[in-house]
This record gives sequence, C-alpha cells and structure tokens, in this order.
Amino acid sequence: MFGWLKRLFGGAESAAPAGPAFAAERPRRELMDVVDAFLTQNPQPTPYGVHALIAAGGAELGDSQTVLQACERIAAHGYQYPLNPTLRDELKKHEILPYLQWQAAAGIAREEYRNENTIRKLIRRFRDEVG
Repeated sequence: MFGWLKRLFGGAESAAPAGPAFAAERPRRELMDVVDAFLTQNPQPTPYGVHALIAAGGAELGDSQTVLQACERIAAHGYQYPLNPTLRDELKKHEILPYLQWQAAAGIAREEYRNENTIRKLIRRFRDEVG
C-alpha cells in the first residue's frame, strides 16, 4: 500500500517472487496494494475476476497464500471471489500464484473463461508448459 513511499525514501525493494522464469523480473507487490488496485480499477463487480486480479498486480504477490488473502479481502467488499470456482477446485494451493504468473505472461483472453471445460483446458496447458 505504501510501496511508492518506500521507493521515494529509498526503502529496500522486495525480492522477486519464486516461481516460473517469466516471473523472475517482476517486482513483488504488497497485499493491500493489490486489493486497493482491484477495487479502484473495478468500481463495479466484474465477471472477469482473474483478469482483474492480474491487472491489479495479483501475479506479483509474494506467494499463493497472499493471493488467497487478497481474494478474501476483495470478496469482503462485496465482490465475487476473484478466482473462478473451477480454478479453486482444480489448482493445488501452491499452484495459484504460478498459474496467475503464467496467465499474465501468456496473455490469456477473457474468452478462455467461457465455461468450465475451457478453464480445465487452461489448467492442463499451464501444467504442461510450466511443469
């Protein structure tokens, strides 16, 4: 939430999150920065929660547990839980952040979330590509 202030006054930057190589260059984001950005960028609830979460910096959080905490805080503001139910059911807890990072790097379109079957195909593709 105060990352800009830390940068302004020379605070140490967080290390890049562990995960796939395509995420190595990304700076780590703070939980409340992501929640605030999500709520600011989406004044109305959005049906594209995963995409909105990535646009708010969710793929730049430190770990999967922090992503889940961000989702819970967003949902506490009356929004739909950003992670699709199929993603929550199919992905293992430790796969959530790497999945978001992969989706951000791959530029997955909103249309890929049209139904449960296409989402399952995305998960298979993620596991095949990231391993």
